[in-house]
Amino acid sequence: MNKVVLWTLSTTCNLDCMYCYYKQEGRRGIYSSRMLDAIEKIKDIAPDIVYLSGEPTIINEIYYIIRQLKQKSKVVLTSNGVLIDKDYAESLLQTSVDGIMISIDGPDETIHNLFRSSFNDAINGIEAIEKARKDNPYPKIGITTVVHRANIDYIEELVLLCQSLRCDYIHFQPIFLPLTDKNYNLSLITQELYQLSYTLNTLKLKHERQGILLSSKQYIKALKNFSQTGTFGEIACPAGNSLYFIDENLQEKKCPSPLVTLDGPCEPSLNCINMIELAYNNFV
Repeated sequence: MNKVVLWTLSTTCNLDCMYCYYKQEGRRGIYSSRMLDAIEKIKDIAPDIVYLSGEPTIINEIYYIIRQLKQKSKVVLTSNGVLIDKDYAESLLQTSVDGIMISIDGPDETIHNLFRSSFNDAINGIEAIEKARKDNPYPKIGITTVVHRANIDYIEELVLLCQSLRCDYIHFQPIFLPLTDKNYNLSLITQELYQLSYTLNTLKLKHERQGILLSSKQYIKALKNFSQTGTFGEIACPAGNSLYFIDENLQEKKCPSPLVTLDGPCEPSLNCINMIELAYNNFV
């Protein structure tokens, strides 16, 4: 299991995806004056991997942040990819960043743009990174997919897209929202969660022989358990021991789940099952 820090650099974004946790009116940028404190705090934690999220491509200090954190940890950028062009990709590679994860929610523009946007720009971003790294193994390129009811039948097509783009890894994160008329076509039901776990397990055996790394065995098993029992089963949530979260206010948080309170017990939910993948995957 990896020791991981997830740092939400900013909640400001150049997109406004329908299922984003953050609404435009509540978004915040990075506090440059306190950035060094956060970097030193992360260095003290000494994680194996630092994930930089919150659309880091719009952060002017991103190159400095990566270089500082690279002194002790592997660093992975998570991005929508739409601002990454040839020059940006080449500048990123000069930081020796270990991995770049791009959000792609469908095998084509029609599916991807249902609840997100800018499919072609995101694909161009992946291609720019692949071209910049040439034949080098790093940075690793990954795709992360938010799985909802409109794209769950396109899982293998997404894996094939990953392969065609010469990406190294693809992860599927199921979405959970309270069912309303507005988002009825988003949230997965129990049967679909089980379908996803079964599909991922089948594709993992098939495509990892072809060089595409899929979600970890622990994640797939936890997803299956959750679909059947509402718990992670014997797969322990790592948030208490190996995951650390730094929010956009540069405050350390033990767990991001809104179901957890400081004086209350943990209630496992689909909202936090992705934390298992952060700790168990070997993307980089």
